[in-house]
Amino acid sequence: MSKTEWFIFAAIIAIMLLCSCSTKRAAVRNDTTDSTRITVRTERMFVRDTVYITLPLQTVKRTTPDSTSFLETEYAQSFARIAPDGTIYHSLKTKTQPFAVEIQRPVEKTDSIVERSSNAVKTEYVKRSLTRFQRIEIAGFWVLAFAALMAAGAWIFKKSKLVS
Repeated sequence: MSKTEWFIFAAIIAIMLLCSCSTKRAAVRNDTTDSTRITVRTERMFVRDTVYITLPLQTVKRTTPDSTSFLETEYAQSFARIAPDGTIYHSLKTKTQPFAVEIQRPVEKTDSIVERSSNAVKTEYVKRSLTRFQRIEIAGFWVLAFAALMAAGAWIFKKSKLVS
């Protein structure tokens, strides 16, 4: 092959490479999600507890002509005596110190559970349509390929005509 043939062949290959179609590029879309869920649970329980109560000071006095006198409370002091004239003197006094009483006290217990999901990355490949220039390149490739084949055929045919 001569220099001109090599030059024409290299030019045809270069034109074909420059006008060839390119691959489709995929656009990548990343979605990140983050979620938090809080669950609150309330439980009501009754707990035995002791409460100390102090009664107010009270005084009760009684005089009776009978020979017996009886005064009684759960939290009081009683004193009885017979007076010289034959009457009974009786006094009742409450105690002022605190005393214990058992009660059932309501208690609310609240639990909070926080659940957090880690960032989940979801990658989705989306096909993108060809641009106008890419569509022209693809169509142009076939036109140039046909023209190159015709030029090569004409060159070979011309050369064979010159040789004979």
